[in-house]
Amino acid sequence: MVFSITPPLPPRGPIKISTYSFRNQLQSEDLVIENAKILIAHGAKMDSHEILYFAAERYSTRVLEFLLDQEGAQINPPNQTSPFASAMFQYSMVVSSIWRDKTVEVPRLRANVDFLLSRGADRNHIVGGTPWWHGNFNTSQIEGLRYVLELGEFFFPPPPNKQKTTNH
Repeated sequence: MVFSITPPLPPRGPIKISTYSFRNQLQSEDLVIENAKILIAHGAKMDSHEILYFAAERYSTRVLEFLLDQEGAQINPPNQTSPFASAMFQYSMVVSSIWRDKTVEVPRLRANVDFLLSRGADRNHIVGGTPWWHGNFNTSQIEGLRYVLELGEFFFPPPPNKQKTTNH
């Protein structure tokens, strides 16, 4: 997680809270929420898209709900990868991996996707002029792409406008 801290602390860039290595997911999430409360109480701002991006990948809807309720949290950050896209990318990597524990991660990521959609996540969030999912899935992530399409209501951008030029 990344929070930006405003003065009086010396400027050192974002503060990162990483509890991903904890063995007990609930303990990890409790710690994330408690640390976030402390940071927010001391002036931290939810002004980085990375906060929700990482939460959508690594934690449950409980952490997402807490963070989305904070001032400055953006579910569809302008021209940045959204938490919805992050959860979808993570889902596609988990289901295509032979090393990941799908029994835990797949239901959590699907719950995050559903929760984010219920809170207003844009399925077609634009990053760099195209929907986030356009060109971001490869052939090894076919299950992730299949899940994206199951969610429906995606649009395919028109091909780039190629204007003919004449030489005089």
